[in-house]
Amino acid sequence: YFSTTMTTRTTMGTPQALTPLQSECLELFNAKQYQSCEIVAQMELSRCSNNAATSAVPLELIGDCAQATQQHRRAISYFRRAALLVRDDSRLRWKEAQCLSQLGSVMEGASILERTPNRSLGMCMTLGHLYI
Repeated sequence: YFSTTMTTRTTMGTPQALTPLQSECLELFNAKQYQSCEIVAQMELSRCSNNAATSAVPLELIGDCAQATQQHRRAISYFRRAALLVRDDSRLRWKEAQCLSQLGSVMEGASILERTPNRSLGMCMTLGHLYI
């Protein structure tokens, strides 16, 4: 999930501040108000639909809400859409692999993490869990 202290995002290697709607959405997510968070993220997504770089954040937040409410197939589709818009998509691949694991698609989840360069410790631990 998004970090509770996240105030910036990285776009094309450059840190940028979150928009007010993205910050509000993050606060709602941290308060476990997933339905409200999703509504605000949808508003932000429609507002920035012509800018691919800023569209990735609301897509990821909607995916996080779906994952938190056990809607893993739906979450995967949002994570995949967001991954198409960012340069470093390793965090999104990790979330996708976690959802696939929850759905019982262990081999597909493992293959996604195996193709991810520069895996973090958490990703390696998830990969190890998928192998077991």
